[in-house]
Amino acid sequence: MSQPPSPMPDPTQDPAQWKEAQSDSLSFRIPASFSGPEGVTNWGFYTTKYDHGSNDGSGTVEQRLIVGSINDAPSGETARRQVNDTNALIIQNYAPVDVISWEQDDVTAIDRITFTWGDGQKASGVSWLTADKQGHLVVATLFGESIDDGMRNGMEKSLTLVPKGE
Repeated sequence: MSQPPSPMPDPTQDPAQWKEAQSDSLSFRIPASFSGPEGVTNWGFYTTKYDHGSNDGSGTVEQRLIVGSINDAPSGETARRQVNDTNALIIQNYAPVDVISWEQDDVTAIDRITFTWGDGQKASGVSWLTADKQGHLVVATLFGESIDDGMRNGMEKSLTLVPKGE
């Protein structure tokens, strides 16, 4: 049995493998191999996507990051429900597994929803709901056939809400 590949180094370990990105008021790092941003329509509150294609030249998207804002959620529970409902509409066989919440810094609080999806729900993904004290809420969802732990952790550590007007 072959061993899985080593996880991708995080942005502080190997900055050359990462690039800065911003969507709405969310600043983050993604692997340099991702294309985008590209605008999307009819994906609920999601407005932007970034894709990582396979290395075999087939054009298959191996991982996708989608980002958008929720402007009208009166509570965290309502926002999580809106994320789950939207993800269920656009991600095949979406099934939330767990939610963990924490304070990322003095400005940003994060809820992380982990989920399975796809045929037999064998693939995985994660949605990060990032909110500030003023109620700005930006959601980033990463999913693919396989998610590298180093990639996921590096993206998660870099999530920062930029105050409006900066």
